[in-house]
Amino acid sequence: MKNILFTLVALLTATFWNISQAQTEYGLQIAGIQVTSDNAANITGTGIEGAVSYDNTTKTLTLNKATISAPNSETCIKNTSIDGLTINLMGKNVLNANKVGGKGVVVQANTNIKGNGSLNIICSDDAGIIINKVTLTISDCIVDAVGTWGITGFDGTNNETLILNNATVSATGASFGSITALATLTMNNCYIKAPANALFNKTRHRVETEGEVVKEEISIVPGKGALYYGIRVADVYVNSENAANIKSDAITGKVSYDDATKTLILDNATITATSTRGIFNEGIQDLTIKLIGTNKITASSVNSTGISAYMSLLITGTGSLSVYSEKHSGIYINSTVTIKDCNVDITGRWGISGYDGLEGETLIINNSTVKAKGERGSICDLMKFSLIASEITKPQGAVWSDEKKCLVLNGSKITDEVIITPKSTGIATSLTDNNIHLWSNNGTLYISTNNTVSASEAQIFNIDGQTVGTVAIDNNKTAINLPAGIYVVRIGNTTEKVIVR
Repeated sequence: MKNILFTLVALLTATFWNISQAQTEYGLQIAGIQVTSDNAANITGTGIEGAVSYDNTTKTLTLNKATISAPNSETCIKNTSIDGLTINLMGKNVLNANKVGGKGVVVQANTNIKGNGSLNIICSDDAGIIINKVTLTISDCIVDAVGTWGITGFDGTNNETLILNNATVSATGASFGSITALATLTMNNCYIKAPANALFNKTRHRVETEGEVVKEEISIVPGKGALYYGIRVADVYVNSENAANIKSDAITGKVSYDDATKTLILDNATITATSTRGIFNEGIQDLTIKLIGTNKITASSVNSTGISAYMSLLITGTGSLSVYSEKHSGIYINSTVTIKDCNVDITGRWGISGYDGLEGETLIINNSTVKAKGERGSICDLMKFSLIASEITKPQGAVWSDEKKCLVLNGSKITDEVIITPKSTGIATSLTDNNIHLWSNNGTLYISTNNTVSASEAQIFNIDGQTVGTVAIDNNKTAINLPAGIYVVRIGNTTEKVIVR
């Protein structure tokens, strides 16, 4: 009896061992079917047509003219744990995920899609491709993903990375976004061909136009087409081909953009926007607008701002800028705008404004002369307002209200002109560190420099921010006769206030 029991136990153990060996599972599912060492060479089942196989030695899933249809709530191809999986495309392949909750491709481990074939993904109730906190690389092949999301990550903050190498990729997500929720999108020898001037916004983790997520088809093709930088000047989308000399009927003077330094240069420029914003920064974090000479921006259409800053922006330079919006904000802030070491005059229905003062809208004025006026608020709807080496000189008694998110006078929002100037240091202003000295005597302003000062001229503004004049300075002493009053003198990047009596 004992021998019989021993034999039965041995037979059962051997049987279970053989079954376990035959059922080695890989971290891969096709149309809900688990891929194992038993079925890997020829993966078949309900919803699978054509040739589908997996080689665990090379970690390669091969689709050869395959059509895979996922049942309810299942995924056509799901890589749960094979790090470095390659999906090799041969011929035309189709993934149908048109059942409730069905998904096209889900990658939970680093995955590559390549080959000389194509992959067409159709998903009616969920995402075409989901990248779950890993990297998906698509190289030298054709992929088309259509779903409620086209290609999507988890939330864009969990290292979801899409890398495209010389690839032809189309993505459509009519409900929630075509390419969205990614931490990084990298395109090597390929570019977004359509929609025209779409770009990947790293802050919002998505491909967008006009600050809105793209829901129509995004077409990415091989090549080195004109790369849109994410800034518009009037009707011109600034790209790698036109950046050095930005021209249109709406622009006079010299306007150029240097992507290496993220600097838009206005050199005695006039921008007249009749149907667009004057300048729209929708995709360049830490953009600098550098002012040379006298510059002017006018925007006249409904909802058109003089300058819109959806990304952080610095306005600076030795020149000046006048901005006028007939029906919207002179400067609209949806990020952080810093005005430093320059002269800016802003007028609009709102002068300088954010959205509602609750979205992180920040204005910093540093050692600058700024005039702002808006019938619905001169400086308003901002979360933060800071003055550095600057002070409000008009209207007297104006202060910032954190509660009302605007500049106020006697508790009420200011709609009259606001003037901010560099802080006064008295009648005799010494700029010893810059080898420049200013003082006044009997109605005359004196400027004294030496041969170490490179600036060749001084700009003089009255307390209203209006230009009084520009005078040449030499390496000795320059005298300028002026009516009694308070003036701001700019030499190079240095601005100081002086009182002439």
